[in-house]
Amino acid sequence: MTFLQGVVNLPADTPFNEVGFWEYTVSGEEEAPSIPLSGARVLVVLAESGVPVTQAVTNDDGMFVARVPSGERYFLEVYVEHDLVALAFVEVGEEKHHDVGVVGDASTLLAICKRRALAVPGAEENLSEEVLKAWREDLLKHWRKGKSLVHFPPLKEVAKKNAVLSLDPLRLFTKVEHFFGEDGHYLVVLWEAQEEVETTLYLRPFRLPVFQKEGPLAGKTGRFVMPVEEFEGYLFFLEAKNKAHLLGRTPTYAVRAPFTPQIRDATLFGYQEGPVTVLRRETRGRRIIHFHSDRDGIIVLTLRGAQERGFEIEMEFDLTRKRIFPKCFMQEGFKHLTLAMYFSEDRSFFWGPVGRGVKVRDEEWEELLRLWREETPEVSLKDHFVEVGFGFPFVEVIGFFRDQEFRLFANRYPEDGVLLLSCRRLNSLEVESTVYYRGRVRLWGEGVFEGCFLDVDFEGKFVEETEKEDEDTSSFQSSVKGPVTFQAKFWVGQIRGFSPDTRKGQ
Repeated sequence: MTFLQGVVNLPADTPFNEVGFWEYTVSGEEEAPSIPLSGARVLVVLAESGVPVTQAVTNDDGMFVARVPSGERYFLEVYVEHDLVALAFVEVGEEKHHDVGVVGDASTLLAICKRRALAVPGAEENLSEEVLKAWREDLLKHWRKGKSLVHFPPLKEVAKKNAVLSLDPLRLFTKVEHFFGEDGHYLVVLWEAQEEVETTLYLRPFRLPVFQKEGPLAGKTGRFVMPVEEFEGYLFFLEAKNKAHLLGRTPTYAVRAPFTPQIRDATLFGYQEGPVTVLRRETRGRRIIHFHSDRDGIIVLTLRGAQERGFEIEMEFDLTRKRIFPKCFMQEGFKHLTLAMYFSEDRSFFWGPVGRGVKVRDEEWEELLRLWREETPEVSLKDHFVEVGFGFPFVEVIGFFRDQEFRLFANRYPEDGVLLLSCRRLNSLEVESTVYYRGRVRLWGEGVFEGCFLDVDFEGKFVEETEKEDEDTSSFQSSVKGPVTFQAKFWVGQIRGFSPDTRKGQ
């Protein structure tokens, strides 16, 4: 297997780049500079058949990484939402790492030439410099208008060509279907032919360099049932020989096996910065908190001269040795994993103090404390200054590949609320605070993990450090920081297998 790694750069004045052109403009330049394209989907397809093999998502630096079978040729298709914006062609040998380089205007033009050569018999792969220069000017104009490459004339000419028909000139195969068995441990391949043939299946997992041979089976119909490994990718094709010893074969298909859902309990140790107060005001009225847990319910806060403060929190946990994800996930190359959680000022608030400015019915307060299963918050309304908080954090799992960070799972549109209790002792010289957390969030997989999800049901405790070193208080890192511990239940599941729908909507 081989890991493809590269970077996607597009001109700064294209609508596809989230970063403004003015941030990169250099005085005297006639042409917009190329800048990294973040959050783009990189679809890896077989050059022979156009079948998707895997996919990746570019990080903030425009970098991507994808695990593919060695010894094959691929087109890389870069999408922003459903718009095809860039291309590249790569021919992979047996090396473990393949540097794709920059995916941009030059790679796109070369990939179009290669696609024309593969799709149109007799088409020239190496075009003149004049033609390429004209194409490049048209491509830059095309990008500035924010148009998908499917409407780019040189590529549009070959879009409807089908070069794979030459693999089976006699049309021996009339139907080929494949699916995984109910338990996901077997790949089933069904085929039909227009005459009596001998059919052989060739199958290889991504991690092996050669195809395994199964068969032949004689007849006009048949099926192969092959064992597969969890979440491993496979290439396969069928080859048929009729009574006249004439051959035909299918294009190469790519599939990825499903995996068995996994539930794990883990204790996470991390570090937190915040809460940092960014807004403080006196308020009144009611706040209704809808909290979803084992005991779904509503908590009503009645505010009378209460203090409301918006806050920010950042925290991070190391997941590397927690075995939270199935072992098969590790083969994608991300050996070091972290869980990060961010509470933003616009969706995170504390209300207090409870008992004076904030009124909560006794039965609701007891019900609130019972939401913590492992450790009931040690708070006393008589002895502590207590605030009730609620926020919608952004949560992500980050994987590291050769010192580059990639987002693997995230709740892109946070809708799961987290309950917080903040307290500090009254009538004491100790001003350090303790924050208790209770929440449940669902994260969705990105890139190769699309179709997978991660549910995190957690409760935790943050204790502010009592001894602090001198620091720069002008940055986010304020004096409020310290260790945080979570007791969490992780559920890793899958709603569908790998079947990228990137091309829809073009």
